[in-house]
Amino acid sequence: MRLVHDSEKRYHDCEHNTYIAIDDNGKMLGRICTRKVSWFGVEFCHLFVKEDYRRQGVATFLNNELIKLYNQSVLLATVRCENNPSIQMMKSLGFTEALRFGSKISGMLVTLFVRGGDRELHYKA
Repeated sequence: MRLVHDSEKRYHDCEHNTYIAIDDNGKMLGRICTRKVSWFGVEFCHLFVKEDYRRQGVATFLNNELIKLYNQSVLLATVRCENNPSIQMMKSLGFTEALRFGSKISGMLVTLFVRGGDRELHYKA
């Protein structure tokens, strides 16, 4: 499996960066988008894995590759509160549940997950 930047937006119309997981034959297995939300933060969004490839590590692969790519950033992700498989995956990837809120976009209750960069940040007053 390889990670490829979908610069042509062939697999999603997200206005931000789209990355796809492909197999050795170039077949798309899944995709994820990223959106810069501030100078220090990146949101993972629009994760999708083709049905035939679910529960085979594609979503974990996509997330892990982007964690490596954005390792100096604070990473954010929102997951629908009833999506238990995705919630468990985010926790297994080191994301922490920060809060739950109603999305103004979808109208659904979502959980915000946060993951810090590889370095601890310290603040001195």
